[in-house]
Amino acid sequence: FYIGNMLEKYTFIGKVDAIICLAGLVHLPVESLPTAFERMSEVMDAGGSLLLMIRDGKGRVDKMSDVVVDGEEYDRSFYAHTLEELQECSEGLFAFDRIIGNPEESIWVSCVFKRL
Repeated sequence: FYIGNMLEKYTFIGKVDAIICLAGLVHLPVESLPTAFERMSEVMDAGGSLLLMIRDGKGRVDKMSDVVVDGEEYDRSFYAHTLEELQECSEGLFAFDRIIGNPEESIWVSCVFKRL
């Protein structure tokens, strides 16, 4: 497992067959998604699988962004994304494969992309 800033290069890990990104994209605005997909593609073998769990919707979610912990206010910059945004931002690097589960039952959507 690797934990880090997904917008920075992490090619030092070598190539992997799959990446699981559970709610990792919720802290990135849509304009940062192409960089995130590029970084993931740099370490993934062709044909590899990318599992993403996203908050379905579009844009900043204020009620999830602004939180108070021990009396301190924090902005954790929480963003919802659509499948269309993901497809557009990953174009040329990944192809949408399928949705897992029933997206009508939850605000969270799990989807699989394949590395081109």
